[in-house]
Parts: sequence; structure tokens; C-alpha cells
Amino acid sequence: MFDSPFIVPVVVVPSILMFILLVGPFRRPLIRSMTRKAEGAEGGLLHEDVAEQAERLAEAERRIGELEERLDFTERLLTSGKTEKRD
Repeated sequence: MFDSPFIVPVVVVPSILMFILLVGPFRRPLIRSMTRKAEGAEGGLLHEDVAEQAERLAEAERRIGELEERLDFTERLLTSGKTEKRD
């Protein structure tokens, strides 16, 4: 029954691909969870992760604010140039 040369490409390869596709999105959270459990300080690591993410969010918000200011300045320059050409 399993002597067919097509058993590997038909059964084994799709099985491996499905395993990779199903486990792939959960790999990073699983690794973090196992690391926290191995270190035994789950609460401390969680607070550090939250603090790190809060810092990254604050930095992103600051950069978005700067980009908004630059965009406003550029829009003012472009609109002032159009009104001067019309006069």
C-alpha cells in the first residue's frame, strides 16, 4: 500500500507545509512564553515588554507629529507659490 514512490510528495511534503503554516504565526508568542517560564519571572518580563512597547509607541507618535508639521509646512509653501504665480 505505501510502496508507491509518490508517498513522499503527496503525503509527507504537504503535511510538513501545513505544520509550518499553522505553527508559523504562533512561533514568536510561543517562544516568548517559553522564555518567560524558563526564567521564572513572568511578571517582571511582562512589565519590561509593556514598558518597551510604550517607549516605541511614544517615539512613533513623536515622529508622526514631526511628519504632520513638515506636511503642513510643505502644503503652505505649495499653496503660497500657486497664489504668487496667479498674481
